Amino acid sequence: MLIHMKRQAVTLGILAVAYGALMSYHYYSSVESLHHSYERTTNNLLLYNRAISNFVAKEQRPSVEKLLKDSGKKEFFSPCLQSSSYITNTINKYTNAERVKEGLPELHFKWASTNPLNIDNFANPLEHQWIEEIKLDDTKKFNKVYENNGRVNYYFAIAGNRMVESCLQCHDTPSSAPKDLTRVYGTTHGYGFKVGEMASIISVHIDIDDEMQALQTKLVKEGLILLLIFILLYGLVVWIHYKKCLLEDKASRDPLTKLLNRNLYFEIYNKEKQRCSRDFKYLAHITLDIDFFKQYNDTYGHIKGDIVLQKVAHEMERSFNRVSDFIFRIGGEEFAIVCSASSVEDIHNMGENLCKNIEMLRLEHLSSSVQNVVTISVGISILACTSNVPFEEVCEQSDVALYKAKSAGRNQVHIIQL
Repeated sequence: MLIHMKRQAVTLGILAVAYGALMSYHYYSSVESLHHSYERTTNNLLLYNRAISNFVAKEQRPSVEKLLKDSGKKEFFSPCLQSSSYITNTINKYTNAERVKEGLPELHFKWASTNPLNIDNFANPLEHQWIEEIKLDDTKKFNKVYENNGRVNYYFAIAGNRMVESCLQCHDTPSSAPKDLTRVYGTTHGYGFKVGEMASIISVHIDIDDEMQALQTKLVKEGLILLLIFILLYGLVVWIHYKKCLLEDKASRDPLTKLLNRNLYFEIYNKEKQRCSRDFKYLAHITLDIDFFKQYNDTYGHIKGDIVLQKVAHEMERSFNRVSDFIFRIGGEEFAIVCSASSVEDIHNMGENLCKNIEMLRLEHLSSSVQNVVTISVGISILACTSNVPFEEVCEQSDVALYKAKSAGRNQVHIIQL
């Protein structure tokens, strides 16, 4: 039973570790999946914004300049027509208005630069670092999950557009820039760029706290359901194992005395023999009979005979109560015990004590030629730890010892050392 409990504890531990590992994997994979989803979405949005910027720089701004030239006007600046950052930010402003109507979180875009015209677009230290990296490789993308005022936000950034010829009309020098532009943005920032230079990164950050909370709630529910399934499965396994143990125990025990029967006789003997070899102990095979038990049944009846068998069996269990003591009922009134001890004398004392204890039960037996109470005769074969005597011969020799105990007057112990 102790072995079964240890196995169950180990199984429970393995299931607990498996559950923890599974839930951890499920949590991190779900969070990663959510982040990937936002990365795909925000990447598409930023690519759309960059496309608008390209359209403004390569299509719309040259068209405006041609119109100005055709009309003879020397100078003109309108952010609604010529500033790609203004145009994309304005489109995003209207987009957010529609998102709010739908109950969706706003998207916060930024054209971050180390030298912007609009001071609102100044890069923070992290964005400054990313701009320097993107100058070397404009295919790089950056993302970060962070907390802002206690809420989880997702940040994603890609490279902006490199400067083209039309950009330098505003970003070359303050003196060459339209006066309408310098009046709005001043003359200290946003100038000195060259064609092909990476001027900025375009980024978006979005509040994902509500979705993270919803995901965590979902994962908690799934975790509880999975835990319940684990508990039910474990309970089912334990119940099946318990039923299996009951069946095995029932199959290996005598129904009357509840002692072990012959089914495990040879297996237990071999295990104990191996253990005694390791521990340098003597192994004893004890065979015993209730004296004149047939006469007892003839005199008192089989029902009382069964009661005597049960009481003798109980006394044997009380006398041999160590973990390494194994008691078997191998025939009607015949029993066997497999046990070990450090000396032959200890084994002899065990047999003598059992004889006395049975006699002290004072179970009336007027048909006995030994005493007026129930007694037993005991035969013991003893093996040294190095002995290789076969099991059959051990049993045979303990039967010989039992026969000699009976021949000598019964209610006594006889030992044969092999």
